[in-house]
Amino acid sequence: TDYEAAKKQDAREGKDILMDFTGSDWCGWCIKLKKEVFSQEAFKKEAPKHFVLLELDYPRTKQLAPALKAQNEKLRIEFAIQGYPTIMLTDATGKAYARTGYQAGGPESYIKHLAEKAKVRKERDKNFAAAEKAKDNAEKAKLLDLALSKIEEGGIPVLSNYGATVEQIIKFDSDDKAGLKSKYEGLKNKKLARVFLGELNQKINTKKFAEAIKDADAYLARKGIGKEIKQQVAYSKSYAQYNLKDLKGAIATLEVALAFDPESRVGKQIPGLIKRLSDQVNEKSPEKPGPVPAKKDEKKTK
Repeated sequence: TDYEAAKKQDAREGKDILMDFTGSDWCGWCIKLKKEVFSQEAFKKEAPKHFVLLELDYPRTKQLAPALKAQNEKLRIEFAIQGYPTIMLTDATGKAYARTGYQAGGPESYIKHLAEKAKVRKERDKNFAAAEKAKDNAEKAKLLDLALSKIEEGGIPVLSNYGATVEQIIKFDSDDKAGLKSKYEGLKNKKLARVFLGELNQKINTKKFAEAIKDADAYLARKGIGKEIKQQVAYSKSYAQYNLKDLKGAIATLEVALAFDPESRVGKQIPGLIKRLSDQVNEKSPEKPGPVPAKKDEKKTK
């Protein structure tokens, strides 16, 4: 259960880490995975030959020690865990290279599944080594991008796990001839945008509506921000306006949000919300709940 101890053991024994993000006393698939795979002798005998096994628990009734709870929460955020069980495979430094979850078939099948996932690390390391030897910066950037692309395909947040590598790619493709500088700077901007949106919605949830509107306006005035994020920011701003009883302002903001992308998931919800708010303004219908901040679909690992 100790992450730092797992990394030290990993480095000492030359293994990788298998991180089990679990809800041990409430998550049905977590309980099923432990019963069918992790508790079986075949797994307990074979898996430790290749991995240091680390359990990161998020129980609802069982109490964890404060330090352990804090460690687990920090890792949940760092690895962008959105559902349970999530199994992350990392190297000794904690850099993740594969993500998986529940798999039917028992321990033998699961061990084979993990072996397939481990091939991603071999491919990553091969490209890292080739980039180290390459004399041309453009070639270095392409090889590093190739390594991270395989990682990213597996659902690993490369900015959190490979920030230094991302900065190298941007540096090696400084003229953006390969399009890699713009690619990774775009990822960085999206990450910052997601952080801002989370902070904005937190202010709304704590009823700091006027402050949220001010922050949203400042963000919407910035250049170089993608339409998807701007739409979500405007959508959240309209909710703050609604709570301040500024129905006309909320309608105007929703119209701005709609213009960013009428065909997005959020965009398709907006016309109905505008109608409901317009009906309230015109006193054609009783007051109904206004818009709520847009949320990402929760991913559950199965």
